[in-house]
Amino acid sequence: MKRFIVIDLETTGNQPSKDTITEVGAVLIENFEVKKVYCSFVYTNQEIPEYIQQLTGITNDMLKNAPMIDEVITELLPLMENSVFVAHHAPFDLGFIQHSLDELGYGPFSGPIIDTLDLSRILLPMVQSYKLGEMTQELEIEHEHPHRAVDDALATAKLFLQLIERIREMPYIYLQRLQEIIKNTHSDLAFFIEEFLVERMTHPTDDDQFFVYQQLALQRVEDEEEATAEININLDFEDMFSPNGYLSERFPDFEIRPQQQEMSLDVMKAFEDQKHLMVEAGTGTGKSLAYLLPSIFWAKEHDEKVIVSTHTINLQEQLYQRDIPLLKEILPFDFQATILKGRNHYLCLRKFEQQLVQVQGEFNRDQTISLSQILTWVALTNTGDVEELNLSSNRRELWNDVKSDAETCLNRSCPWFRVCFYHRAKQKAQTADLILTNHSLLLTDLQSENRILPNYRKLVIDEAHHFEEVASTHLGFELTQYRVNHNFQHLYRDAKHGLLVQIMNECYRSQDLDQTAIANQIQHRLISLLIEIDHSFQEYFNQMGQFVDSLVTKQEVGKKTVRITDRVKKNKEWRVIYEIYGNLYVQLTEFDNQLEEILHQLKDYSIEESLVVDLKGVRKEFKEMNLVLSEWNETKNPNMVFWVETEVRGKRLIAYLYASPVDVGPFIKEFLFDQKDSIILTSATLSVNGSFQYSSEKFGFSATDSELRKKHFHHLLIIESKHSSRYPMIFRISKKLEKQSSLTIL
Repeated sequence: MKRFIVIDLETTGNQPSKDTITEVGAVLIENFEVKKVYCSFVYTNQEIPEYIQQLTGITNDMLKNAPMIDEVITELLPLMENSVFVAHHAPFDLGFIQHSLDELGYGPFSGPIIDTLDLSRILLPMVQSYKLGEMTQELEIEHEHPHRAVDDALATAKLFLQLIERIREMPYIYLQRLQEIIKNTHSDLAFFIEEFLVERMTHPTDDDQFFVYQQLALQRVEDEEEATAEININLDFEDMFSPNGYLSERFPDFEIRPQQQEMSLDVMKAFEDQKHLMVEAGTGTGKSLAYLLPSIFWAKEHDEKVIVSTHTINLQEQLYQRDIPLLKEILPFDFQATILKGRNHYLCLRKFEQQLVQVQGEFNRDQTISLSQILTWVALTNTGDVEELNLSSNRRELWNDVKSDAETCLNRSCPWFRVCFYHRAKQKAQTADLILTNHSLLLTDLQSENRILPNYRKLVIDEAHHFEEVASTHLGFELTQYRVNHNFQHLYRDAKHGLLVQIMNECYRSQDLDQTAIANQIQHRLISLLIEIDHSFQEYFNQMGQFVDSLVTKQEVGKKTVRITDRVKKNKEWRVIYEIYGNLYVQLTEFDNQLEEILHQLKDYSIEESLVVDLKGVRKEFKEMNLVLSEWNETKNPNMVFWVETEVRGKRLIAYLYASPVDVGPFIKEFLFDQKDSIILTSATLSVNGSFQYSSEKFGFSATDSELRKKHFHHLLIIESKHSSRYPMIFRISKKLEKQSSLTIL
């Protein structure tokens, strides 16, 4: 493939049989260079809809003297001959071209087709958007007039050439595995990739950026940063901010907000006195730096880790990508900071490899794109953190199959342990001075008796107004149809797919009589029971949906919510639901007993360890599902609130069961505040009418509790940047450092 025709069309709508082309842009590429650009309006007697005129700027008046479609197609045909058809979302443009060819009596275009939307998803897994206009901005591709055919065609051509360069940068083993994934669903793309495989074989290159592990291309793992040596900080923290202190001495133009200085000193004082501190700091206070400075000082001076917890991933990344590098530039000593997120944020390479093995004939076009996208990301990522990956919401199901989790982890016996993303992140946390995490993981660590985070005595909780809400979610529970369906699909999808089928087939292949007996038990008892349970769950959720509909009749759109109370349970429809639940409980208990028996039997045979571990993990999930189902339907815990939500998705009514504690304050107080020396709570919104009483009670403190100090920072002195009036700066410093560090901190 050396000749490509890149086409973009503007039309009156999106249906080739009803709508017409108004503008054509085409770019001919030969030997990976642009050779010709073609552009033409196309006459139409259809009225261009107003919203399309606003989008494209094309009006009917502009088309009065334009060529007819037959003239334009005549111009295009020589360009299309022996070319590969390329477009961004190719089915749209090709659909109109094929319809026009048919209407004019020509045969259809029958050459290879490459969709740069699919190719971008595969090769650029970490871009923010796959819309052409947004991609060109992110990739710095010139694109002056989006939604005009020739500009879009040129932008697509430049994108395509950039994607080709990306392919050439990737290692041979990656290209080989990519071709294996897509060959059954994207044959033209697979043939395209094969040409680069041949090119790489005939002209091998050194892939210093990558190394191959278990037939996967990965980033070279640099030696982990060792913990910085213990140092004696010959610097008084309070004097650091003084007019003749360290900062003003090193940075002559240095200035700091008074509230920021005061907050920093208050945080350090709370650490020293082993007290808790609640700080309400309004937007623009610079509170991030105000708590990071004393946290890092304390960590280094006392050789003690400090944890910073945020609610949003955005703030976590902002602290790590922007504030931490700034502090490394400013402070007179080195320190190590790292991010640690919940385990399900990280890819499990063992599970991903299993998906690659299963791909042949089992995945549709959309699934193979998602799997290819992750394959590329695996080769490019240093963290394995899903937040880097632009995986669309309807493709998140695949992530559930490849994410890391404790139940199915083989730990050191896993063949991927040496390069495991999660364990590498945990190892970095062990050697770091400052650990950035999130409220969810912090609470998970509490529930797991502090087995996730390294030991710590000092904690900063930013965005603290969300903490009680996250705690309620963690201490409560939920059960959704999606979770139930995913668990069933994992175990048994059909006669060829599912964990039980894999284990059953392995037992049959052994030709051992005892293993054959296990396989028969799986096939005739376990799978049959699983199908019955699946039907019972469907009936349960259907009845639940009807029950909610009967109680909530006025709310016609969006989610419908019903709290489960003693009065609600007197409805006769609830008795039907409760009866189905009782049957489900018995079925799930029997299913668990059979799973336990089979797992016990499998210990005596050389069944693949990963399959057995996965089955143990699914068993645990089903046990938890049964426990949640029981507690939710019995609703006996007076300290919990139980409710159900339903919503219409397509033609289906989906139900979600929720439970949450009435008050999480006592738990937070007992298991967090009473266990740690000093916790800093900070947010822009912690007081109500100037009082901290409401927030104090949410964290388990009485209004007069002397353990918790409280402070407001709202009257701000904002120092404007010399270069921008839009962003308040924490510092005014030398122009040299300002230029190097982009020193703009909010």
